[in-house]
Amino acid sequence: MTKHNLNQATNSSELVSDLTPGNMIHRRSLSDLASTLTELSISSDSDDQPIASLKDQVSHEGTVLRQAPNHQTTSKKPLKTLVNKESKNKSSYQKAYRKRKSQEHRPKRRRNACVKAIRSHLANLPLQGPFVISRRIPKRFVLYPEVTREFEFRKEERRIAQENFANKIGPQPPDTTIYERKPTPEEIKQAYDQVNDSFDLYDHGHVTVFDNSDPKVKDKIIAAIHFTDLTKLTPLQIGDINFLCKFLQDSKRFVNPVSSPSRLCAGKMWAIGWRKSMTKLEIVGIYRNRDAIKKNKKDYLLFLDDAERAGRIVWDLFHPVGNIALEKNQQFMIEHNIPGFYEAEFPNEKSKPSKEFFSSNLTFTSNGFFNHPHKDKNDHASLPFAFLLSLPISKETGLLAYGADEYDVTEGPFIFRDCQFGIKFRPNTMCQMIFSQREYSHCTLAPSEPSAFSRLGLSLQISAKMVNISDRITGGEFDNRKDMHIAGAEYNLNVSINKSKAPVQSSMLPT
Repeated sequence: MTKHNLNQATNSSELVSDLTPGNMIHRRSLSDLASTLTELSISSDSDDQPIASLKDQVSHEGTVLRQAPNHQTTSKKPLKTLVNKESKNKSSYQKAYRKRKSQEHRPKRRRNACVKAIRSHLANLPLQGPFVISRRIPKRFVLYPEVTREFEFRKEERRIAQENFANKIGPQPPDTTIYERKPTPEEIKQAYDQVNDSFDLYDHGHVTVFDNSDPKVKDKIIAAIHFTDLTKLTPLQIGDINFLCKFLQDSKRFVNPVSSPSRLCAGKMWAIGWRKSMTKLEIVGIYRNRDAIKKNKKDYLLFLDDAERAGRIVWDLFHPVGNIALEKNQQFMIEHNIPGFYEAEFPNEKSKPSKEFFSSNLTFTSNGFFNHPHKDKNDHASLPFAFLLSLPISKETGLLAYGADEYDVTEGPFIFRDCQFGIKFRPNTMCQMIFSQREYSHCTLAPSEPSAFSRLGLSLQISAKMVNISDRITGGEFDNRKDMHIAGAEYNLNVSINKSKAPVQSSMLPT
């Protein structure tokens, strides 16, 4: 199978509408992105041909009934039999006609069902195209066969050892976590051969992919992918995106990189925002590197001042392509009293209400990052989507990089393994994606980054652990635990400065 061409429909995809450019309205800021997108009406099929007159479809027997009787040629069958036969033939013609028209309208009905699902679950704002709707039937696809075989063997070996220990016929096995090993260069090459041969890799327009496993379920969305040409954005919009990039670059100083083998095979990953704490007497807190905060207090305060604007920019980038999904996340966070990733303190009745938030944490990757196929089962089940943003950047500055800068990052597509499609990242292109991260296995393949450039990837989601701990806090479970605390920004600053192990009053549990 060749790579997918957005200008033609294939067996699994259909072109909904060509891009119809309108008069572009100059935007003053990225927050107005939704209002500046060109209005596009998804075209319907051409009007059906008028239904043929049933008079032209009367059977031969009906014609005989209207003729003068001819005793030499007229059938000796009773009149009632002839009438019944005529009715039966009419019914047969009508049934065949209805079936044919139903089949003709089937693509239109399926397309309309998909459009309805998009407007109900993702976004109801106008977008730029071209638009493609693709339908997939997931089927297990092994990307690294030998890695998978070894991993499953080790898990089975551990299971047998645990069973033997329980039956007192063997020693206690270790309780260390079993991880998939990093694939070798040859295994990576073989994976690329499979992807290039049988996957559809999208690289422009707006693509929505549906799960077609159950024909009765027409609104199950796998992913919605939107591509934006960075060279066509206004200077103010580019300024906002670069502000976000610099904010993330600065944040690396104040958080520890993620190093778990389950999260990455190579490259770098960082996380900012809120998480359930593993530190003794700490209920919940923000990601931080306290030693770095202690050494750079003024810079950390400036970083905190920039956080709210960064959060607003992320909201503005996703709102035009997923306003319904964003607002659902936001309402869920309000109901469970969950802070946004950029908020410095846990919300209480004295908190200033935020307006643009939809995720409690943000992870971002670069520098040759790739990982194993996985499903994000730790995210909360009530929220069906995660959000991904990808940008071409300079490794040194963290700011946007362009083809004119000799940006040379290639490969490294983001793929949905079992659905056999993915994203091909091109220079000068920003990609926004909203996808079902819990149900469909996904990963990033190893990129080629030969010089000073990389691909920045942002992921925003809400973990089930964060929801549960927020509910426990709001429910008053820790109200009488004066020895416990919430580690917001103020707490971390005071602990770093005072070297105190005691809870800080201003960051105690909300009253």
